[in-house]
Amino acid sequence: MAFVKSGTGMFIPDGAADGQRPHSEPFMHALIEIKARIVANCFALGTEGKIYPSIDGTVQLGALNLVLVFRGAAGAAGSEREVSTVLIPSGLRIDFPHQSSKEAIDPETTSIRLEDTQCRRFIPEKGLRHARRAATHLEADVYLAAEIQAWFTAERCGDPRGPFIQIRGDLRLPFGLRARLMTGGGDGGPAAASWTPERDLVPPNRWIPLIERELTGGVGPEPSIWARLTDGRRAPLCPPRFLGRCVAMESLTQPRLGFAA
Repeated sequence: MAFVKSGTGMFIPDGAADGQRPHSEPFMHALIEIKARIVANCFALGTEGKIYPSIDGTVQLGALNLVLVFRGAAGAAGSEREVSTVLIPSGLRIDFPHQSSKEAIDPETTSIRLEDTQCRRFIPEKGLRHARRAATHLEADVYLAAEIQAWFTAERCGDPRGPFIQIRGDLRLPFGLRARLMTGGGDGGPAAASWTPERDLVPPNRWIPLIERELTGGVGPEPSIWARLTDGRRAPLCPPRFLGRCVAMESLTQPRLGFAA
């Protein structure tokens, strides 16, 4: 015989909502764009009469928030409540690995640009002519493609003060960030230029764990729960996801809580 831990909950499909029966799933997968600030410096360092570029810097991510909407029994006082929490804090840093090029360059005819692996340009070409005396500074506010996965588990779904929803997951940057150096060109135009091999500043598929959270409904037992993602200004980043109606697993043995036809 299998035993269920007391207080353990699960999400089941609810009745009609907004005119249709929603699909429930205690998992969220979403493709979003997250705001970020890129700050980088490129130096042209001389060694044995040759010039080798070196890049350092960071990506600072914008905030990623989660909002859970708890909907209790229709018509009950305080039957709907929104609870929000931070999954990625504003300003979270991803530092570039320190790296220098193995190929010598001529700073007078070399420029740098920052892009992702899909060649989506974030910072256009900028010359390195003065990089021997002072770093060439690169800075921009951009939106990075991101993929978020989050899992939801529930406890004490029948508690009037509950339920208690735990959230865990991660955010991935599938296309990363890379630097490319263009050498040559000059009077010969772009056709005469050549690109050095790209260098990963943020490797593709870099993942960042979400802050693990526990949120409490407080709208009465067995509410329906929706989840949505927002940025630091509470602007939605993707459509809301219906997680389901939270019920205590031991209560599913009661016929009144069976699945509706």
